Amino acid sequence: MTPLWFRRVIREGDSGSDVDTVRRRLGLGPGDFDQVSAAVVRGVARLHDVPSGGEVTAEVAAVVGESEANQAGLLPAWFVDHNDDALRVRLGVGGRDDLVAAVKRWQGNHGFPPTAVLSPVQALMIGE
Repeated sequence: MTPLWFRRVIREGDSGSDVDTVRRRLGLGPGDFDQVSAAVVRGVARLHDVPSGGEVTAEVAAVVGESEANQAGLLPAWFVDHNDDALRVRLGVGGRDDLVAAVKRWQGNHGFPPTAVLSPVQALMIGE
């Protein structure tokens, strides 16, 4: 389902309230749709098997958009319960050191600083 905020294809260099909305949905602050925004969009699209060269199309907006869980503000159970085993499954890794490296890699691939500490926004992006 295409979210209500989607009105046009958003490309690098674009600005406006819809760009601020998509940047917020991606865990970025307000601003222009820049290279970082495009990189995060490519990562999110790849995660959901949606084609994207970094632009926000209707299909990408549906993925980034407003799922019922996101609208309700529900965080994944593994995040709330601090269940590292469930996170390992989501990221496809084994031991503790592998999990730290996997989280940093995931963050870097999605345009976030690789801190190995997931924010609620990042948890929502990873999902259940």
